[in-house]
Amino acid sequence: PLRLVPGAARHLRVLRDDLALADDLVTQAIPVVEAAATVGNADGHRERIDGLADLAAAVQALADRLPPAFDGDVGPLLGPLHDGHALLYERIEALAPVLRDASAVTTTLAELGRGPTTLLVFGANNAEMRAGHGAVLSWSVLSIIDGRIVTTQSEPIRTFPQPDDAATIIDPAVAPLWGWLNLANAANLGTSGRSDATLRALWDRYEAATGTTVDGAVLVDSSAISTLGERVGPLTIETPEGAKRLPPDEILDYLLHDQYRPIVDFEDLSGNDERREETAQLVSVIADRLFAPGTDLADVLDALRDIRDGRHLLVLTDDGEEAWRTLGVSATLAPSDLVVGVVNAGASKLDQYVDTAVRVDVADGGEVAVTVSAHNGAPVDDLPYVIGEQPVGTDPDAHAAMVSFTLPEGAQVMGEPDAPPGSVVVVDGAEGARPVVAVRLDIARGATHEVTIRFRVHPDVGMTALPTARIPPTDWFVDDEPVDVAGSRWIVPVG
Repeated sequence: PLRLVPGAARHLRVLRDDLALADDLVTQAIPVVEAAATVGNADGHRERIDGLADLAAAVQALADRLPPAFDGDVGPLLGPLHDGHALLYERIEALAPVLRDASAVTTTLAELGRGPTTLLVFGANNAEMRAGHGAVLSWSVLSIIDGRIVTTQSEPIRTFPQPDDAATIIDPAVAPLWGWLNLANAANLGTSGRSDATLRALWDRYEAATGTTVDGAVLVDSSAISTLGERVGPLTIETPEGAKRLPPDEILDYLLHDQYRPIVDFEDLSGNDERREETAQLVSVIADRLFAPGTDLADVLDALRDIRDGRHLLVLTDDGEEAWRTLGVSATLAPSDLVVGVVNAGASKLDQYVDTAVRVDVADGGEVAVTVSAHNGAPVDDLPYVIGEQPVGTDPDAHAAMVSFTLPEGAQVMGEPDAPPGSVVVVDGAEGARPVVAVRLDIARGATHEVTIRFRVHPDVGMTALPTARIPPTDWFVDDEPVDVAGSRWIVPVG
């Protein structure tokens, strides 16, 4: 009877193989679910790391069982078998990259968590912006052994160990463009949109100054700390006036603004030690609660998604780049990435009052115009340390800024930037294959200024936009239509 149906034996063989494959994959998926449950329900640091390592192994074992896509090419099949077979291999094709990414992430996190791991952690302040992140104004050292995390107290960046030749320890592509700044001052780093170059410079300087080796560098900003604090708050810190309680919705305002209340005179910084002690204590309280056994990992992961979407956490290590890119927290730019920044060119904390927008206009042939607008909404009166100081020659009511563009690799700049009268192009060159342009301008209180740059995108590279990490967030538009530039990257449709 089988001879009456052409290809009947082949159909039965495909059905048998598909059923066996599905059964095998379900069997291999069980350890993944069990290991994930162990991680989520772990009562101790070591148990959590062991569970993470088991999860990494289980994910990899499942990935190894997936057949190559061409195994699904078995020729024409009849009706329901055709549909079922096609669906099975569609799901397998979709599952393969997910498992690959999950394997990279869980393996990297398990290895770091097992330790011994030493990471430099830099605190960035969104009230004083650089290109793509806040100014690096504090630092600490984080150590991990068997899942137990220990951090040193956060210290001001001026205490960061650096060798005498610190200015020379920087990416060779950065120095020619930005060397007119005092790059020995770690707080001046970050004018380049390449955050990996900034973190690598600090990492290398630390090792040169201390003779010790670290495993990576992490940048975390005020917004990220606030988001994590909201999940574990309310928080209480001790001050000379007694206990200070911070409800979740007040943490960000404290970090960007209210922490500077003890400083009553910009010329008298005697209140700075008190302020720094309070903020360091706040960060320690948040870290202790986050890393405590029994912490709701689902809640923390939800917070980390919000942090990632705004690009408020960046990580650089020699190993594990695939994991950081998968998680959306890599400090290293992709070739197609565009970074725009409205850099604070003074010594103030006024960026919290600067509203920004980016408009992308796409023309035929890969020609793109990117317009950055910045509105200075700073109040007339504010805390002395927030008002700060502006460069010599800047109007007292103005905000000194530098609009910077770090373009995708291979892009070709077309002409000079369009900028307000009195502005100056201070950078016009390239960091490796990336064109970089920066325009210095002063934005009067209540005024809005725009800077436009035009360029042609390389057809083999394309363009992706990254969030600016600003607070308040930057509004993005493409051809006058609002878009949501959230997550690690957003693809700009350049034809």
